[in-house]
Amino acid sequence: MNASTDDVVVVGLGMMTAVGLSAAETAASVRAGMMRCADTKWIDDHLEPFPMAQVMEEGLPELSESLCKDRHISPLESLLLRLGTQPIVECLTALGTSRP
Repeated sequence: MNASTDDVVVVGLGMMTAVGLSAAETAASVRAGMMRCADTKWIDDHLEPFPMAQVMEEGLPELSESLCKDRHISPLESLLLRLGTQPIVECLTALGTSRP
């Protein structure tokens, strides 16, 4: 297959989900029918706990020391960085690049 400049070619993927910390783990969990929904501390309009599937804290990588010291990074931004790190590394690995 010859790819033209207009073609999109997917050469790798990465993900971190409530049922897997990598694309392979997530795919296996989904095939097995696993779900990890649980009540959260958030409440809905009826003051009931809101069920949600979340990545467990133990599965998230730590931020680098320099990012931990950066007071300009909000808790949400910190969480998003931690959620995105492994999937990006997983994508780059498929390209044959070394870990950043």
